[in-house]
Amino acid sequence: MSRAYGSGRRALDLDAPTAAIEAHRGRTRHPLRWHAGADAGILILRVVLACAFLGHGAQIMFGAFGGPGLNGFTQYLTVQGFAMGSLLAGVTAIVELGCGTLVLVGMFTQASAAALLAIMINAVWLKLGTGFFIRPNGAGYELEFVLAGLTAAVVLAGAGRAALDRIFPLFTRPQVTGVPCLVLGVAVGVVVRILAHG
Repeated sequence: MSRAYGSGRRALDLDAPTAAIEAHRGRTRHPLRWHAGADAGILILRVVLACAFLGHGAQIMFGAFGGPGLNGFTQYLTVQGFAMGSLLAGVTAIVELGCGTLVLVGMFTQASAAALLAIMINAVWLKLGTGFFIRPNGAGYELEFVLAGLTAAVVLAGAGRAALDRIFPLFTRPQVTGVPCLVLGVAVGVVVRILAHG
């Protein structure tokens, strides 16, 4: 039995033969196959995302890289209208550091990326009224929007084969776990916004 990323006629078949599998309207059609380039692309995406979230998490938790630290980020959240600013600041730092590390090594990748997506949903929501493109005063949600999109892509695509997820059967079929993780991440982000923001 072949192993495929995806479902239906256009699934990415890992074990598909290299020969053409059918002819359609006089043209030779070849299977869509998972390949090393796809793994490399997802790995690069994971590393870039992990670096961004680990760096930002360190800014919040430790005040590294010119960051505000927990106290500064708590004050920022409070000014922005969030209740329980201290709790949210701590949770944000822990999620960014913990889930950023898991995304980097490719372990529980889809669930970890979904948690990061929940944070980015709130970051985008917070800046919606400031316009899309980044401006010198810090307004604009362009960066947050890009990070949200990239995390959503990882949630749906999975970690690829260059990841520790290969040893966990649940995460070897990203087409099965991707949508539930995406829905959960979006739901958590929306719930936090509704319940914690005044």
